[in-house]
Amino acid sequence: MKYLFCWVFLCSFELSAASLRAIYGDFNSPPAVILQEGKVAAGFMPDIYQLLANELGVKLDLVAMPRKRLADFLLTGQADIYCRASPEWYPDPGLKWSPPLLVFQDLIISRRNYLNLSDFTKRSKGSVGATLGYVYPKLQPLFSNGQLLRVDSVTPATNAIRLLRGELDTVVLSDTEAFYMLRLTDFKTLVLTSYPIHCMYGPSLSPLQRLKLNRFIQQQASTGVFQKVLDQYREQGLLSSVVPPPS
Repeated sequence: MKYLFCWVFLCSFELSAASLRAIYGDFNSPPAVILQEGKVAAGFMPDIYQLLANELGVKLDLVAMPRKRLADFLLTGQADIYCRASPEWYPDPGLKWSPPLLVFQDLIISRRNYLNLSDFTKRSKGSVGATLGYVYPKLQPLFSNGQLLRVDSVTPATNAIRLLRGELDTVVLSDTEAFYMLRLTDFKTLVLTSYPIHCMYGPSLSPLQRLKLNRFIQQQASTGVFQKVLDQYREQGLLSSVVPPPS
């Protein structure tokens, strides 16, 4: 009986000490992650991570790291999960993938008026604000032939500020970032591409845990739960309200 009690106690201790180690970084612009005084205060990624931790019955630990080390941290067991990714971006076979949570769009946001993406491809010229390290296959031919000059910023927020100040006429932002930072009615907006967003798992999560998360994610995505989380952060236009327009 004594040994049985100890075994139950140890199991209970392990469960209470367990956590879901979820990745974020300074490459996750608001509203994905919102920082206050260097600490995570809000954001749709922490909100979704908390739902996943609750489903596993463990606490949530947020782990900060650079984007370039993201896959390595998962593969070496230093973190468990990252939920703003696509298999096309991280092709390592050691990573496992969830069903899609949400569908995001990359938007071309411009002070110039274009009828559609085809019109933009034909008539656009000058500089386009892009995010360092991001790939835009539909724009790459225009960068390669010199029709457009790619101007990289470290964060999407910097591009939004440069657009508002008139330093750039055109930028590319995800729809989540654009709605949060800008009043899009002030600009011409075109959909560049759409793509599903997944969670990627490291080998530290067991097959049973991955199965449980996959079933939960599929159910919550199909009933619009994740979309409702995201919608809380839409249509803020925060930077538009504080950055003065070009003179």
